[in-house]
Amino acid sequence: KGIVLHFVFNDDSTWKGYDEFLYIREMVARFGYLPGIIWNVGEEANEIFTDREQLAFAAMISDLDPYNHPVTVHRKAPWPFLGEQEFESSSIQIGDGGADFSTTRLPDYNNIVIEHREGSGQQGHPIPIMIDETPRITEVNPDVREKFRNQVLYPILMGGGNFELHYRDAYGQSGSVRIEDLVPLIKDMVRLRRFMEELPFPEMQPCNQLLVNVNNICFGYEGLVYMLYLPGGGSEEIDLHEFDGAFEQSWFNPRTGETMQIGSIGGDQLQSFTAPDERDWVLLLRKN
Repeated sequence: KGIVLHFVFNDDSTWKGYDEFLYIREMVARFGYLPGIIWNVGEEANEIFTDREQLAFAAMISDLDPYNHPVTVHRKAPWPFLGEQEFESSSIQIGDGGADFSTTRLPDYNNIVIEHREGSGQQGHPIPIMIDETPRITEVNPDVREKFRNQVLYPILMGGGNFELHYRDAYGQSGSVRIEDLVPLIKDMVRLRRFMEELPFPEMQPCNQLLVNVNNICFGYEGLVYMLYLPGGGSEEIDLHEFDGAFEQSWFNPRTGETMQIGSIGGDQLQSFTAPDERDWVLLLRKN
């Protein structure tokens, strides 16, 4: 309960001269009973399959799975299958998954998620956006934890996406990170999830256009609730000109999960805010 199995049928650059129908049928028969499972055609599947072959593989999975679990395929951005009915989710890699997270300059995941979400909607087949195989975490320390929140966790979830926590496993491939080493990152993930579960998340959309500082992120349900992430603290302004009424405001601490109520403000104007310090903070504005 509470766990989803992401089943990848093929690794990259591997042999494909096998009986695909028999393989898929056996795997669906073995694991298809699970309530939470995502079928993935292959990791960097374009290294062994053409686009047409990937679509055919996905269609075969769907035909054989009586429970209609979602099907995806792992590809580098831009993900090429937006609008294709054979896929009910995405699996997107940006950059080198073998790079060191600590030293690698990360892309703007928030913008990438938003572009793919909007693209899938424009194609008439909106699907979840999943970011997979980010540069792998090779150690966990305060700097890594902060970078993870600032550039991965909050940007992706506040874009309306999801992601894989990618690390160099100490139990294989001469890795350096054990699952217990990831506890500080997992706790930050849990804090954010619990915070967002109290919000109307399914109705919320990116709203960065309402902010002045391009380094900050906005996620909201128009006129009712706005979640602002300030990765470096500081000040921000949000344009509430189109919305009447009062908004309750509070600061959420991503490092501890603590919330500070700070009263209410009126809509119908440009409002300014200053974070409690120069660490990362979340400002929540909620209509009374």
